[in-house]
Amino acid sequence: MVKLPNDVILNFISKEFCICWFKDLNHNPEAPPHFYVNIPIKKKYCLLLCIITKQLSKRIKYYSNKPTAIAALVKSSNSDLHILNKKFDSCIDCNSAELFTMVELIDRIDPRYDIEIKMNNNEIPDELKSKIVKAINISPLVRRYIKDLIK
Repeated sequence: MVKLPNDVILNFISKEFCICWFKDLNHNPEAPPHFYVNIPIKKKYCLLLCIITKQLSKRIKYYSNKPTAIAALVKSSNSDLHILNKKFDSCIDCNSAELFTMVELIDRIDPRYDIEIKMNNNEIPDELKSKIVKAINISPLVRRYIKDLIK
């Protein structure tokens, strides 16, 4: 298998929905790599990512004083994202949508773990993609300029 540089992978994924996996240097050093949903946006050379977490109940508790933020948690499971563990209720935290330039994201990826594409655009159900976009748009925590960049 040929290993592609992170910048080549990021240039490819910036154009469509996909699920990627990497270790974020801004997270606790003991934290494992996470899955992220890449949402295609209008801004070239940028990516919009939402983390997928298996800590659904903690996220609900965290956003307990903001009902709209709870509504922006998109529940997901192994039935719609085959890469997820069947044992856990997971969610895509659309309140955490982060906009990165490719350089910014490359700087955040732990070099011990390369970025990997785990699911491509065709593998993600269209209904789930719609839910993600809708959740980002209703989130009280995502800035308007980021919402306006979604294709």
